[in-house]
Amino acid sequence: MDGSDESSCSAGSDVDVAEAACGEREFMCFAGNACIPALWRCDGEPDCPGGSDEAGCEVEEQPV
Repeated sequence: MDGSDESSCSAGSDVDVAEAACGEREFMCFAGNACIPALWRCDGEPDCPGGSDEAGCEVEEQPV
């Protein structure tokens, strides 16, 4: 095993391997390599270290 089969892999392939560590219905936090249920993503409560599960979510404005 010399790793030669990895020579054509892109630099971003590490992300793919990390995402594979979580289940199909899980979200992988950007920090801490933690997996949370996908339903917790964009639920308004940060569940990942650093709040990465809420990053990039659209916020619905509540009527006043």
